[in-house]
Amino acid sequence: MTYTLIGRHEVKDYDTWKQMFDGSAEFVKSAGVIASKVHRDLDNPNMVTVQHQFADAGKAEAFFARLNSDEFRKGPPVTKGGAILETMVAMVMLDVE
Repeated sequence: MTYTLIGRHEVKDYDTWKQMFDGSAEFVKSAGVIASKVHRDLDNPNMVTVQHQFADAGKAEAFFARLNSDEFRKGPPVTKGGAILETMVAMVMLDVE
């Protein structure tokens, strides 16, 4: 059984954001992510959807909680990584095979 966290948000500059995203691979792996996939919107290439897959529901929910914490949601609407957090939507789902 696997679980997927899907997050969607706008970024200031995709190339800059993607470099930051790729640089966080070790952190993401340490959080229990077993696979990731990035999608770009056809009409707005700075709108991204990220899928993180987990083998453990608790780890997926902990990662989700961090995205919804004050660390990410409070303060300026744009973080160092360029994500426009006021646009962020995230959810955790059970994968059906």
